[in-house]
Amino acid sequence: MEPLQAGVASALHSLIRPQPLSPAKVAFAWRVSVGERLAGVSAIRLAGRTLVVDVADERWAREIRRARPLIEGRLGALLGDGVVGRLQIRSPGSSSDERRRHR
Repeated sequence: MEPLQAGVASALHSLIRPQPLSPAKVAFAWRVSVGERLAGVSAIRLAGRTLVVDVADERWAREIRRARPLIEGRLGALLGDGVVGRLQIRSPGSSSDERRRHR
């Protein structure tokens, strides 16, 4: 018997993945992948295969970096492998050199 949470996740993946790629689909996948709180303090856009993530401050950027493997796995499950090739995390206090270092 499969746990309820696994069944819901499987159903969600099978409903979302086949839909055409759109900003709304990416935004939905981001919200599901990171949760309401983090989604509320971030803005995202897909530029090619790079998901550009602008966050309110450096604290949130650190949280995303810490959870990057989990977030990337969830995004891949919802959007399809390779749709998001990398996350570019930006915060108001980070310089472009720091942004490049965390790619």
